[in-house]
Amino acid sequence: MTIHAHSAELRLKPIFHHPGLAGDRRAALAALAAHLPVLTDPGLVFGASTPPKLGADGVIVMGHFSLGPEAMAFMDDVYAYGWVRDFDWVGWSHTPEGQQLLHDPAALEGADEEGLARVLTVCMREAHWGPEALDARFREGLLTRLMGRARALLRSRN
Repeated sequence: MTIHAHSAELRLKPIFHHPGLAGDRRAALAALAAHLPVLTDPGLVFGASTPPKLGADGVIVMGHFSLGPEAMAFMDDVYAYGWVRDFDWVGWSHTPEGQQLLHDPAALEGADEEGLARVLTVCMREAHWGPEALDARFREGLLTRLMGRARALLRSRN
């Protein structure tokens, strides 16, 4: 019996920031806010799991989890606009501030751009271990709250 990994490309590490985009904070907020209508669409399939299966030739095709195109577009913008930062995200995620921003919707409503960046960094870095982590953050409503906060910050700049 032979075991093969699924052949579909899984982009867990999308493009890194685009220097011309990362410097424009208003554009970066707008890019995040633009995903809010998509992420709140009740018909959205953010990601899907495919179970392992045995092929007719006896080859086992391993199961996998795939993010949908909307999720991939969201990830691309998060990276392209420089929202993923280089800091001790694991340590920070266990601090009182990190726990509040990650789990308390009221705390996230008052987050500044740096707070958004830290939470997005945690989400994207967790996804490196498997896209299911990002899907879990979506299902718990964190990504939608992040986009809502980005929209509020953008409106306050007008």
